[in-house]
Amino acid sequence: MVSSDPEDWLAASSIATLGADHVVWASDFPHPDAEFPGAVTEFCEHAHALDDDALDAVFWSTPLRFYGLENRFK
Repeated sequence: MVSSDPEDWLAASSIATLGADHVVWASDFPHPDAEFPGAVTEFCEHAHALDDDALDAVFWSTPLRFYGLENRFK
């Protein structure tokens, strides 16, 4: 599993190489140096080449699976 920050300009190529089912993102909230608000928008700007299914996986299904929470949100 790889975690990507909002400002990661390699996010799209990492996801294309590893697969969206192996990448999650981190906003670093609530740390003072977090890029928040706007973290999701910034991540999407760097990952602009990704389709909706890949973004859904990175933001939702991959973290649920990684943390073993997929059965709680059905």
